[in-house]
Amino acid sequence: MGFEKLLAMVEKSHQDPKSVISLSELNQAIHEIICSEQAKEYKINQCFTELRQLVDERKAIARKQFIDKALVSELTQYKRVEEALLLKLKHIEEQM
Repeated sequence: MGFEKLLAMVEKSHQDPKSVISLSELNQAIHEIICSEQAKEYKINQCFTELRQLVDERKAIARKQFIDKALVSELTQYKRVEEALLLKLKHIEEQM
């Protein structure tokens, strides 16, 4: 809205060379531009913050998945060793 107001003032001044742009109107238009740009910047920054949080969450999930895979692999290895020990015990028991 601020840009439109500023353009309208400049256009009016251009059409009528004798007209003078009011300093208060100019100040108001500039103030509106600054406020709207700050609001846009805030919204953009908020989006980037949310995106950063999503990326961090995704990284955490990826790390957890990697750790979970490592744990499953480790548990599988322990299970194999356990089974081998049980077979060894059965074999020893059979020999007695």
